[in-house]
Amino acid sequence: MDYCKALHKDEKDPEFMIQDYENYPEKWYHEGGLPTEEEFDKITEFYMMDGDRKAAYEAYVNHTGDDDLEHFQEAYQGKFNSAEDFAYDLVDGIGWDGVGKENLDMYFDYDAFGCDLMYDFHRGDEDEIDAEGNPEDPDKYYDSDGYEMGEYESDQQVAEDYIDNLGGVSQLGTETAQRYFDYDAFGRDLLINDYFKEDGYVFLRM
Repeated sequence: MDYCKALHKDEKDPEFMIQDYENYPEKWYHEGGLPTEEEFDKITEFYMMDGDRKAAYEAYVNHTGDDDLEHFQEAYQGKFNSAEDFAYDLVDGIGWDGVGKENLDMYFDYDAFGCDLMYDFHRGDEDEIDAEGNPEDPDKYYDSDGYEMGEYESDQQVAEDYIDNLGGVSQLGTETAQRYFDYDAFGRDLLINDYFKEDGYVFLRM
């Protein structure tokens, strides 16, 4: 602006208009003049970002209307192809202790776990003797050692009974909990309640 004023010093009240903008968010465009000093600082910081982060920032501004760069930095989580990918990344970052026992129980895939457990069970056969020395009951299931496991109508019921006897999902061990954790459902619920997604970028709700 000082240069423009010097160039037009022979004019009493020159009017300067900035009509060509590119490479930063439209929120900071001012056709009647230059951005404010605060906006210019934001533009400078924006310019220093890599291309993907710039796109993430613009997605954040488009969704929230908030152009505060500090808020963006706090909210930005990364770019993910799916809710499941986001959940995997989040769990990897916070660890299983951060997921919490309540979420372990809520998002554990009982049906899949029960289905796999059934590979080790068999329906009772009256011609076979169980571990207690009695004929097996055709209405019940037995484990590979011949111990009675109970009557089940579904794979989920098998898993629920087995886990209840253990004292909860957390007693299965981290490896098993991870294998049967429903990351997709967990990620979808996170994106509804605590985060939001815009153009593939995920942000924490502030």
